[in-house]
Amino acid sequence: MAAVNSIINKAELEIEGCEDAFVVESNQTEVDIVDITLTKTSGCHFAVVGGTISYCVKIENHSGEIVPDALFKDVLSSRVSYVTGSFTVDGTHETPTISGNTISYEIPELHPSPSSTMICFKVKVLH
Repeated sequence: MAAVNSIINKAELEIEGCEDAFVVESNQTEVDIVDITLTKTSGCHFAVVGGTISYCVKIENHSGEIVPDALFKDVLSSRVSYVTGSFTVDGTHETPTISGNTISYEIPELHPSPSSTMICFKVKVLH
């Protein structure tokens, strides 16, 4: 069954024989097209050194199909540091991977709208 928004393609090879021509067809491939939006918000407009900033990222999948294995990444400014234990996905505490100033988290499935995934975390202002 074809996805709501996909590209279907197959190839063929036509061969001219001595008396006849014949066609060999390939298998059919299907590539789903995803339509995802991310909206990032912060809990404040101003921050002070030593203070914290809360960030939330709302992920909406408008594709009409479940999107598996999505990798969320957020590269933080060098002026902040991630607050350990503050990362949540849909209100549940999760453990992201932290590498330098990059936060990453594997989302097993992004369900189609009207469902959404909300990722929130805090950072501390260093300077």
